[in-house]
Amino acid sequence: MEVVLLFRRGPLEGKRIPLELGRTALGREPGADGVTLPRDHAVSRRHGELYAEDGQLVYRNLSANGTIVNRRIVQETRVLAPGDELRFGNAHLVEVQFRAAARPQPQQGAEQEEKGLLSSGPLAKPLVRVVLVAYLVGLVALVVFIELQGERGSEHAFQAVRVAYGSRYRPEGVPQEELEARLERAAVLVRKLASYERTESWSEARAACRELMALDSDPDSPLYRFGARRLGTLARRR
Repeated sequence: MEVVLLFRRGPLEGKRIPLELGRTALGREPGADGVTLPRDHAVSRRHGELYAEDGQLVYRNLSANGTIVNRRIVQETRVLAPGDELRFGNAHLVEVQFRAAARPQPQQGAEQEEKGLLSSGPLAKPLVRVVLVAYLVGLVALVVFIELQGERGSEHAFQAVRVAYGSRYRPEGVPQEELEARLERAAVLVRKLASYERTESWSEARAACRELMALDSDPDSPLYRFGARRLGTLARRR
């Protein structure tokens, strides 16, 4: 698979790096065959890697800081689409360009075999079909329940973030008074965000999420991560 990395922002802005995958590492010290991301202390030595799998382009995060893919933090792997954007550390924004592989068309024999499964064997029995449908309905209901639990109100979800920010977040060079002031500004923004969500003012809500992320501009910050998660949830809204 031929892939081009287009650097949209950062020290390498405007640069295009063509890749032939393989497996390519990215980071401050990615190795001889990797892509170096310079001058950013928030980038790990081997921050992540790109590789092809089953005709798809996959990004695997290798950093404890995570990688932001299309404004959502990724801690493990993500299948990429042409034009997806990856943010590494504080500085590097990269657009991934490639042509997705065409998916093979099913063979006629395979289609006939699939039809045969419904006309013979266990799936031909009405009771089996009823049980299968009931199982699928229950599964869908479970997924919907989990999704609703994940979209709890912003103010409720922010309580755990407030505790984590006050007890565990200790960036170098930032006095405690400034951290407390940022936390208070975050609380005001979260109240606004909750109001925007209730009135379905999605554009204003997304702007509030970005303001939250900008308070520290640090992917390790609980405020940044909270804003990024809510922004990802709002991406499904219009």
